[in-house]
Amino acid sequence: MQLHEIVSQGDSVGPVTVAEFVRMCESGAFADDARVELLDGFVIRMPRATPPHAYATAALTRLFVLRFDGRAWVSANNNVELNARSMPEPDVQLDALPSSRYMRVRPAPPETLLVVEVSRSTLSFDLGRKKRAYARAGIREYWVVDLIHDRVEVFREPRGGEYTVHATVGRGERVAPQAFPNDAFAVEEFLPEPTR
Repeated sequence: MQLHEIVSQGDSVGPVTVAEFVRMCESGAFADDARVELLDGFVIRMPRATPPHAYATAALTRLFVLRFDGRAWVSANNNVELNARSMPEPDVQLDALPSSRYMRVRPAPPETLLVVEVSRSTLSFDLGRKKRAYARAGIREYWVVDLIHDRVEVFREPRGGEYTVHATVGRGERVAPQAFPNDAFAVEEFLPEPTR
């Protein structure tokens, strides 16, 4: 399934705001099982998760919960509000404590420590438009778990709408969130076995 942008609905003209997007979701504008997110004012329909995608997301979430419980708020498929026209839904994210604040508001860039997208059919989107959106918003660290090439792309230190530090980490290597540099994971702990 390909990504596609959904044209604004109703009387709305121009880009969709976060407030309008939330109203659309609450009013049933999308099917209950639809995977949609808002980026740069456009509602984007995302493909359904495949078993390798679901595995990597669940494995990484479990690792993060076991390692960072009490030090960060770990969530999967939760929104992060980047600005008035972007509210993507990363596969996994780490946010600053206290977690009680997220009962009332969505995480925003200042408290977001790391966002992770697990990617196969959306790889060019995640490494292009979505990466730029995260960098412009000041998300301090962004990982793309690349299921096609069996590796993790790590982006850090956003400046001027771009990430200034980039590393590629593969099997046999370890990766740690910048917020917790002494807590590295082996990439094999969350990458599914390649299907070659």
